Amino acid sequence: MTANWNWKDKDGQSGGLLYEPGNWGDVIKGAWVVRIMGAVQRLGAERGAWIYRDVFAGAPSYPLTDRTRQRLGRVGLEALAAATEGFRTEGLWPSAAAIAHAVMGPAAGISYELMDADPARAAAWRTCSWCEPVEAGNGWEAALETPVSARTLLVIDPYDCIAGMEYALPVLRAHADRCSILLYVYNRSARDREHLRQYRAFRSALDAVRRERPMLLGRVPADGFLPSAHHEMVFLPHGDAFPPPAVDALRTALEADTLCVDGAIAREGVFPEL
Repeated sequence: MTANWNWKDKDGQSGGLLYEPGNWGDVIKGAWVVRIMGAVQRLGAERGAWIYRDVFAGAPSYPLTDRTRQRLGRVGLEALAAATEGFRTEGLWPSAAAIAHAVMGPAAGISYELMDADPARAAAWRTCSWCEPVEAGNGWEAALETPVSARTLLVIDPYDCIAGMEYALPVLRAHADRCSILLYVYNRSARDREHLRQYRAFRSALDAVRRERPMLLGRVPADGFLPSAHHEMVFLPHGDAFPPPAVDALRTALEADTLCVDGAIAREGVFPEL
């Protein structure tokens, strides 16, 4: 089972698995959520309501660090900056679900179903008036057992998807033909041969699951100095919800944003601020 995690505070102090809110992985994930929800907004709800379901939702927001402010300044993604501005003025960094809600605004025709196994984070979501908590033993159970439709966007962002591949693959096999899936992958294949083998096995399984349907994949290094891992986003759009012109437009926008983030990380490593 995917291990539990804690986030670093502004002094970098935490116990357990460390997660830094607003890291480059959050930046690329936020950029992709902004673009995908923008497409949802343009497609509208003519053929039925949308569901945004995030089964590893984390907390609604986190303390905003100076490093995150610097990252956003370097990357120059105006759409992401606009979606997060309300939070940042309050010293916060929003979760992916909060970014999605900020993009959509008070739009009708979409509901937010969110789940996190941590009691404190789950309790924080129950205070949000715009979302509905998903009750399950853990995120994988929630993803597997909760019904989906073509207009469900299932967001899967565990701490380590590849380490939890035995749980991830049944979810992907069950839902790849039934809904759209946005998946975050922490790719450690640069570290050693075993991590590379695990990643290749995961990608082979993912390719077998998706068969002929479109898959958009973006990858950026975890840092610019000596990256031993990469942040990856994978989007599997359902054809009944995202027609080919919408997928083509998303491919162009997501590629541009991913290249922008990659360039900012590369500049950080090539000519760091000392």
